[in-house]
Amino acid sequence: MSLHRVIFLLAMLVVIPTWALDFQASPAVAEIFNKAKVNGTFVLYDPSTQRLTGYDQQRAETRFIPASTFKIPNSLIGLSSGAVSSVDEVFYHHDGKPKFLKSWEHDMGLREAMATSNVNAYQLLARRIGLERMQKNIAMLNYGNADIGKSVDSFWLEGPLKISAVEQTAFLARLAQGQLPYPAAVQAAVRDITKLEEGSDWVLHGKTGWASKDDPGVGWFVGWLEQAGKIYSFALNIDVVQDTPPPALPSALAKRVEIAKASLRALGLLSTAAPAIERVQLPNSDFPVLQAVLVPPNASTVYLSGMLPEVSNKDAAQGSLEAYGDTETQTVSVLRRVEAALARQGLAMADVIQLRVYLVADPRNKQQADFAGFQAGYSKFFATKEQPNKPVRAVVQIAGLAPPGALVEIEATAAKVR
Repeated sequence: MSLHRVIFLLAMLVVIPTWALDFQASPAVAEIFNKAKVNGTFVLYDPSTQRLTGYDQQRAETRFIPASTFKIPNSLIGLSSGAVSSVDEVFYHHDGKPKFLKSWEHDMGLREAMATSNVNAYQLLARRIGLERMQKNIAMLNYGNADIGKSVDSFWLEGPLKISAVEQTAFLARLAQGQLPYPAAVQAAVRDITKLEEGSDWVLHGKTGWASKDDPGVGWFVGWLEQAGKIYSFALNIDVVQDTPPPALPSALAKRVEIAKASLRALGLLSTAAPAIERVQLPNSDFPVLQAVLVPPNASTVYLSGMLPEVSNKDAAQGSLEAYGDTETQTVSVLRRVEAALARQGLAMADVIQLRVYLVADPRNKQQADFAGFQAGYSKFFATKEQPNKPVRAVVQIAGLAPPGALVEIEATAAKVR
């Protein structure tokens, strides 16, 4: 009996016992699969609670060919065995012949080979590792059925190696936490090249795969999420029907990442909530303005030109104070116009972050700007029970405005995270 078969049989007998955790079905994830009209499974593993959550437990526990998701353990084994010295060592050299993807047609190391899912590069890596060393490592990892057969550069593409979605999450959770039997630097390097994207408080790692040996084939997206100091591993696989003539890719492949992300969001993860606008209150004061407003870069900002009051008494002489009203009346008129202009932009007074107010002295007020009247009108729109938000604000007295009789002009700036 060959050495690799002995190792395989020992793996079946002495490695970690069968993973038996409770599986909680999620109606929200089931709805995502139903709407997408795909047959598949999604499973999320929370190592802190030892809980599995997802859709279609039976399929989640069924083993499939791992396809390019095997690039993750292949990278670990290649680095730990010395088949490559680092993720940036250029070990793959393009032979000048056309490849399945144009992105494979140049020299590269593991970092780019992972990003482009270069099958040829990883087949070369597997040959460098060798059959016996590969089998020993797969058994040590307890990876799926741990059977790689006799072909060192095709067992993850055509079989006999198979792994379930649940087993994928167990393996990935250990990698994410640095708990695999490899040097910490090796695990950190592989975590680095599997990083896909990040948000304000999360980082997503992952790898897609497509086992196309059969029809339907199997499409994978596996990985883990680091969010708010916790780790969550996940695995998705779906049926992939060859519904387009080669070399075009099947349409279902485009749904792998989309469905997985939607499933993560349905389970309260992968938050895409943008940073909120931060309003800094005046210290030790209940005055209805703010000390500062912090607007995140992803907010949309609208700047309104200075607005003047509308005539409130059409029977009064044109250009007279009586036509426009006192400062309070004019302030209310101007702020109503601001409110209407914001509404046309899909905004409201609650979105106002700054006001610049220009007041003309009221001759009936000893040639002083009627600040109290302005404040009375202002307080109908800001810091109210119905609309508690306040802006930063400047109020200045000026000599006059273009329309005779106008006492108030206001510029407004609004911002909203959409």
